[in-house]
Amino acid sequence: MGNCIDSATSGLHAVWKERLLMVVVLTIQFVARCTDTFLYPFFPQEATAKGLTPTHIGIVFSSFELSRFLTFFTIGYLISKANPKHWCVVGGGLVSVCCVLFGLVDSTSGTLYLVLCSLTRFLAGSGAAMLTVASITLLLKITSYSSSFVIISNYTSAFWILGGSLFLLNLAQALVLPSVEQEVNKQSSINLLNIPGVIVLFFQVTIYKTIVEATYSGASNYLSFTFQTSPSTLGIVYSVWSAGYLLVCPLVPLLVNKGFIYSPILIAWVIAAPLYMLAGPSPLLEFLFNGQKYFLLTVITITISIFLAGIQLIPSFQAAINLAAVNGHEKDSMQTYGAVTGTLNSAIALGSLIGPVFGGAITQVSDFTWTLTSLAGFSLPVVTVISVYLLSMKLLKLPLKPIVGEDVKIENGEKKTFIREYR
Repeated sequence: MGNCIDSATSGLHAVWKERLLMVVVLTIQFVARCTDTFLYPFFPQEATAKGLTPTHIGIVFSSFELSRFLTFFTIGYLISKANPKHWCVVGGGLVSVCCVLFGLVDSTSGTLYLVLCSLTRFLAGSGAAMLTVASITLLLKITSYSSSFVIISNYTSAFWILGGSLFLLNLAQALVLPSVEQEVNKQSSINLLNIPGVIVLFFQVTIYKTIVEATYSGASNYLSFTFQTSPSTLGIVYSVWSAGYLLVCPLVPLLVNKGFIYSPILIAWVIAAPLYMLAGPSPLLEFLFNGQKYFLLTVITITISIFLAGIQLIPSFQAAINLAAVNGHEKDSMQTYGAVTGTLNSAIALGSLIGPVFGGAITQVSDFTWTLTSLAGFSLPVVTVISVYLLSMKLLKLPLKPIVGEDVKIENGEKKTFIREYR
């Protein structure tokens, strides 16, 4: 009886320890993300007042993502060669320091302001990438949560507050995160890009993030100058967009766990195209709107498109894990999780790098309505590429995920027997 009680107590302790780990990791991810997304409603106006053009503003946003793009690939490969806990702590510390430094940069202007903003954001992006890959890999490796679940004041003083909070949370992270034994695996994150399906997912995620970041970075100035929207109202609008994404994301794993992975992605892309055409509205729809612009139409259509963003992104991680397993990567491996996380987060960073510069350049030579029109056009190649890939896999009878007890060909032409199916 005593052993049963001890076993039950031990199990309960493990459950609460797992929950504490999840809370600490996701909280520091939340605060780290706030230090980035807090810029969108307010930074464009601040930068414009200091003499920066829309293209310059895009460069500042993209410097963060350039660093993330480079670091994601590196950390995805190195994750099994060093303790992920160390990457988490170093990454969190770097983000917190850079957040505070960004508040100090506000005392400059002109070219110096552009250079210091870009440099600070570049360093912060590297820390954020370390934190993201290492923490997600840890959660996938040592917790029982599914992969889909895991993948879910004034201008300057806010950076001091957020940076200080992130520093304190990083100390908690150092105390709570466990150490994980290093694994030896001949596969690496680069191997994933030898899988055609992963390349398709990389492309899809890159375009998804390009659209989101171009919208986020340009919408603030557009709403402010077109409709004279106040900073407080802009804050509410961006909060609604984020809240919508937050509400939809927990529902997506329910679809993924039932086996719906590629169909929700395709449906979301098909719906996104007309939404972006209406968001401006597009100059191509002049015959319908006669040059009129509507605040509520812009906000509502972008809100719905943000709702769809979670459907476009989250299933991609499960799809990549399935394809990695089909092509020889181990199921429950820190290297596999790190490779998938690093590869797809590199796509996110690449899209975030392209989006602000692309959107800023088009807005500077025309206006934001043409930017939204261009973004709507991105849906066509994505839907085409995914559809052709899925059709090819079906015709060639190649699996998209491990199949129960069957010998099947995999994408590199070999055969492999899978004992059981897993999502």
